[in-house]
Amino acid sequence: MAGQSGAVDLVRLFTEPLPVMVICELFGVPQGEQQQIRDWSHTLLQHTTSPEEMLAANAGLLGYLAAFIERKRDDSGDDLTTGLIRAQEDDGDRLSDSEMMWILWLVLIAGHETTVHLIANTVVALRSDPEQLRFARARNAWEQVVEEALRSRNSVVSVMFRYPLRDVRLGGVTVGTGQPIMIGISSTGTDRARFGGEAQRFDAVREPDAHLGFGRGPHFCLGAPLARLEARIALASLFGRFPDLRLAVESGELPYTSSLITEGPTTLPVLLR
Repeated sequence: MAGQSGAVDLVRLFTEPLPVMVICELFGVPQGEQQQIRDWSHTLLQHTTSPEEMLAANAGLLGYLAAFIERKRDDSGDDLTTGLIRAQEDDGDRLSDSEMMWILWLVLIAGHETTVHLIANTVVALRSDPEQLRFARARNAWEQVVEEALRSRNSVVSVMFRYPLRDVRLGGVTVGTGQPIMIGISSTGTDRARFGGEAQRFDAVREPDAHLGFGRGPHFCLGAPLARLEARIALASLFGRFPDLRLAVESGELPYTSSLITEGPTTLPVLLR
């Protein structure tokens, strides 16, 4: 990456492989198998994926995870998958084989997909407003930068369907029992009634405020501390190594994901110097 003099794709070379590597290493997925996890995840999260492609990707991932768990039973390591297996063996009633497989399905996908886009979205925001980047570097304010990105540039657009157990009245609208509801999270951070007239502006200088970037209550994101840590280290390291990094195209020209769940640039061409 450092040897490139022209534009390079920051998604392909940095913002995508880093979170994939981190979550896979935490759960003991070998390096040579990590890209396949990303490929399956990418297919599953795009709303342009055909039903046949979706079924094939899900079958491939579930088949891999079933075999991966069995491999880990015979070849344990210092990783979280081994920890789940030990918990199951200590008390077989607490975690079934199916539950373990679906836990891995969820954490391996969610554990990288949202962070991939969080880092990329923040790079775009910082390079679109040089004052914000100067502030971040001068004050070493990467924690503030990440929180502001979570508020105003959240990579999670919406969450999976929820189904009310009884009729609920919300904002003058009745939601019937069993009616599927998709909750839009990204818009909550830019609500002017909550965050003021410039709610949509990325402004790391603003006083930190509560947001729904990681959800709330029993649905609060399990990986929030890891995502925050990854993003802070990634951004500080990136702009520390390449202080003159800038977008190679206008931010409005960047292509974004075709997903109802997450959002971020699919490619991010930048000039390192």
